[in-house]
Amino acid sequence: MAATVQLTHPNGHHWARLLSVLVALCWFSGCVSVPDQAPDDQRLSTWQRQEERTGQLPDSTPPSRDDLVDSLQRSARERAAVGQWSQAEALVLRALRIEPQAADLYLQLAELKNRQGDAIGATEIARKGLTYADSGSAVAADLQRLVQPE
Repeated sequence: MAATVQLTHPNGHHWARLLSVLVALCWFSGCVSVPDQAPDDQRLSTWQRQEERTGQLPDSTPPSRDDLVDSLQRSARERAAVGQWSQAEALVLRALRIEPQAADLYLQLAELKNRQGDAIGATEIARKGLTYADSGSAVAADLQRLVQPE
């Protein structure tokens, strides 16, 4: 046996209540706006979002690897200046992953090791840096001083 439910107003005016609910729904549905475009996907880089919107790459180019390496080196120097050796070392290692043949990065890492009292580690890193350094350059001379201290 099925039970039926009848919506009725206490005065018996169920149609009036139903009509007022429908009018309210229509009224409030007009307040909702649908955006013309989907919002930018925040997981994409600025360049990818602009390319997605315009179909072409933006005028500004992303930072080059050199810019990234320079930024990491600067940050490492700042960390080392306040004695945050492990953070400075981690930043130089990140830069080395980007430019594994940059002799100046090996010099910076060797100097960090030397400042921390790890002369053996500094020497090993300096030797590796010498394989990438231009002979006669200031970087090569500094690396050589770490390999063969006076």
